[in-house]
Amino acid sequence: MLYHYTNFDAFKNILATKSLWLVSSLEMSDRTDRIYGNLICLTSLLKSDKESAIAIKDNLEISEILNLNVETLDADFYSASFCERNDNTFLWNNYASKFKGVCFGFDEVLFLDYIKKITKEHYDKLDDSDEPDDYPCIEKRKVEYGNPIPLFDKALSNATNIWPFKNDDAFYEKECSKVQLKIALMILAGVVKSEDFEKEEEIRFLFRHNTKSDFFGEFKKIRYGEVFKNLGLTDFIKEPKKHVALNIENIFNSKLIPNVFITKDFQYRNELKCCLIDAGLSETKIVLIDSNKMH
Repeated sequence: MLYHYTNFDAFKNILATKSLWLVSSLEMSDRTDRIYGNLICLTSLLKSDKESAIAIKDNLEISEILNLNVETLDADFYSASFCERNDNTFLWNNYASKFKGVCFGFDEVLFLDYIKKITKEHYDKLDDSDEPDDYPCIEKRKVEYGNPIPLFDKALSNATNIWPFKNDDAFYEKECSKVQLKIALMILAGVVKSEDFEKEEEIRFLFRHNTKSDFFGEFKKIRYGEVFKNLGLTDFIKEPKKHVALNIENIFNSKLIPNVFITKDFQYRNELKCCLIDAGLSETKIVLIDSNKMH
């Protein structure tokens, strides 16, 4: 199970639209989210003694590394935030109206299976060997806090596997280094935050879509066009938006949301029950959680 904390108005909006709202990285409460993550990645690059990191430092000028950093900051991602606990005091206080809001309980397996099913049905394959599982349009990622050099090393290793050095030509190696670093920065986009936010224990569902007409953005649009359309994600391709709606109407039932949690401070229990029934969640249980036993 994954849990999503919110105020009552936002809760009712999710029920009414039967959508999860993915918020732009530029609109989050942690305004330094992207900048911090990229700076941590660059610091990790300088400190890393891995062969791939050394190759990048040998092949690229510092100005080129900084320019790549700016390029990746220009690519939005959209996300919905969750936690693996329903008794997180920090989240109840900061995101659920100071204990007066609601906490959704989502069945993550059912949700991710749905995304996988839509992707398999509508993904535009490049060839017979191309598999959409290798390129999920919606990812579940755990946020890392602080200075995760090992995480950067792993991301760079993944980038190297995706785009390896193929010969000893100096120009080609330089271009490979640029692509590898850009991929590593994008892999970590949205999942590295400062230690100030560690109490959130955040799990994110991430959707990345570069709205600019570069190689990666156009490449992704071609392969995922019908997938995006069937998930309700196509209406913002031409320009960034503050948030987008991920349509989950086809699985919006009490199996997906078996429980919603409230505290003794919640003031609209009867209205809550009516909202659940109207949304087709009549079997979803309303569970009272003791704020004194949270941590």
